[in-house]
Amino acid sequence: MSLAPGKMNFICELPIFLPLIQKMPISPMLASQAVAEPAPWEQERITQAAAAFESREYAKAVALLLPLAQYPAAQCFLGMAYLDDPLQPGMRSQGWESLIASAQAGFGYAWLALGHRFLAGQDRGSQIEVKETQDSVEQARYWLSKGAEQGCAYSQYFLSQSDCKDRNFVTAAKWLYLAATLGHEGASELCDSNALDLDSESLAIAQTQAMEWLNEKAASDDKWALRFAEIRARGRTSTAPTRDKLDRTALH
Repeated sequence: MSLAPGKMNFICELPIFLPLIQKMPISPMLASQAVAEPAPWEQERITQAAAAFESREYAKAVALLLPLAQYPAAQCFLGMAYLDDPLQPGMRSQGWESLIASAQAGFGYAWLALGHRFLAGQDRGSQIEVKETQDSVEQARYWLSKGAEQGCAYSQYFLSQSDCKDRNFVTAAKWLYLAATLGHEGASELCDSNALDLDSESLAIAQTQAMEWLNEKAASDDKWALRFAEIRARGRTSTAPTRDKLDRTALH
């Protein structure tokens, strides 16, 4: 009943920016962060740059973002454009610097993007240091945890994969339950297919931890209380996720 970490495949693209932001649960993940807000016209330019990045028009994205590089949102997409542009290999270090600066400023999508890149095993190079961690899996967990704790279902889903890779299966099941409950379709599919081959006691612990997490959020924030009431009204529940299913389909 064990998972072979070498079989895990962490090749996966993030959901595109605009639909993801629209699906961010409850409130923007920046709500508790002191992050500069761009003017409406600047936000429109950042949105255009995000669309260019998703279309792999990296030079266009960079041209739009450079004048706005003081904003964490612009730093995030500027960093990813530098990292992903095959014509600019010399900008990798600057790309990591920009993406990490955005994440450290509290931009939620940068937490997700940075955590995902570490989870996928991307090499940040020796010139950039990430606070507190050395190992890429630990770095992935560090950044994904920030979004997961804010209620981002995508971060919770990827965090479950990180914990599964590190053989923390009960914690992985907890985050998978939460991601499914908050609307992540991939997490729901894993839960509905009975995939984490844990004993009933371990699954019960994971479910209890997930419910406690939701209850704590609902008790501390009115918006979370409303969201939790909506979830309960819809009766959204998840069946047991299984380790075997995660092993075969991780991050696809």
